[in-house]
Amino acid sequence: MKRKVKRPYTKQIEVMDEDGNAVIDVATNAPIMETVYTDEEGKRLVREEEDVVYDDPVIQHIDLFDFFVDPQASNLEDARYCGHTEYRTKADIKGLEQTAGWKVDWEQVKPVQNKDDGSRSRRDDNGQGDGMDGSAEMETKHGLYKVRHYWELERHLVFVDEYCALDEGNPYWHGGLPYKRACYVSLPGEFYGVGLPEMLAALQDELNTVRNQRVDYNSMSLRRMWKLRKGCGLTAKDLVWRQNGVLQVENLDDVQEINVQDIPASAFANEEAIKQDMKDVTGCHDILMGLGPADETATTTMTKDNNASIRFKMGCTKLAEDILVPVARDIISMDQQFMTEEKRVVLNQEAPLADGGSDIVTPLDVEGDFDLVYVGSSIDPLANKELTKEKLIQALQLALQMPTYQNAPDKLNNLFRRLLQSMDLQAPDELIPELMPPMQQMQPGMEGMMGGQAMPPGMEAMPPEVLNHAPQIGMDQFEELGVS
Repeated sequence: MKRKVKRPYTKQIEVMDEDGNAVIDVATNAPIMETVYTDEEGKRLVREEEDVVYDDPVIQHIDLFDFFVDPQASNLEDARYCGHTEYRTKADIKGLEQTAGWKVDWEQVKPVQNKDDGSRSRRDDNGQGDGMDGSAEMETKHGLYKVRHYWELERHLVFVDEYCALDEGNPYWHGGLPYKRACYVSLPGEFYGVGLPEMLAALQDELNTVRNQRVDYNSMSLRRMWKLRKGCGLTAKDLVWRQNGVLQVENLDDVQEINVQDIPASAFANEEAIKQDMKDVTGCHDILMGLGPADETATTTMTKDNNASIRFKMGCTKLAEDILVPVARDIISMDQQFMTEEKRVVLNQEAPLADGGSDIVTPLDVEGDFDLVYVGSSIDPLANKELTKEKLIQALQLALQMPTYQNAPDKLNNLFRRLLQSMDLQAPDELIPELMPPMQQMQPGMEGMMGGQAMPPGMEAMPPEVLNHAPQIGMDQFEELGVS
């Protein structure tokens, strides 16, 4: 993808003297040059260039209403033909004439007056008019042309309006169709499967009916009915509410309100049952939305979360097998076909300039066949993080009580580092103190204090001010002096 951009530039000109002659360098006998940034009128020097905006495979989502396929096909592999419809401007098509080999006779094509695509169908369902998509400008220079792509396994045709702009063989080395298909639930022998909206449609209608009934019941209770004693002299017009209105009656029984009972609790229970059915259909329970009971332990919450995530993980796995892995395989094939020079690939979006943040990929790096496996980002649920943090705190407390860890401060630091990482603290190494080097020899005077006995484990790395207090306070009080 290219676009024309303007960029500033500089140029070298000869230095002139007062008479308009070039100043000559005596040493080199060449004119002295200077760099200028503006022209004779003082304006910045600017030139127009073609800039490569994007030079990699493009993935595009196609509306189901804009896609057509062989009605006898059950998948893309056994489809005799397929294709899609799109709308492009005249400038886009002219660019494809130069880069993709399209040839259009502009006297035989004309822009459309209205877009007949999937978005139009949705606008009609929402009650929006035809002009919502800018149809009034369709026939101007900003108009759109209807482009249809027709694909067979070994043939590709492009029609602009009714004119055939391209007729070629399959241009891709992978030899397949440039479409990928995925269904939430596949049906045997059917191209289109069943999605979550279709599964929930009947339940959503039922839920809407229950709520509408409750709204109607509340409206009825607000619009009260009255009972008038026959012959009391009042009419229905007298019961119309008016500010500071007064009704004169001879008997209190002349006017009586017809009471409406409150909404029964079963109406709300029915709604909760419908919502539970919808959760069972989608597999999206409260625990996945962070709405678990507050009095549960982390272990219980983690168990429920793992069980509820199984269905979601299966859906992600199916999506990876149907879409992500095949798309990645086609992208590698297109890189093998069209990549002619090395390029830098960003591996870490947060720190692309750091070590390992990017890498150079050459055409030789993408040669050959690859076994592709989708690996998603490892994001532990909140319950797992809390449980891991609790276990690390318990392990650190036990380690501080074990004499063997006193002789291995590096292991203790590693355990503390894991605890900081479980708290999602950035740069945990900056919070961990550096290890003190082991003392090569005993401090002067220590032989007499220790009485010729072996020094307890861990005391070799203790500072002198702590060791001086050892005979008086005992080893169990070192922690009070800041020794850990």
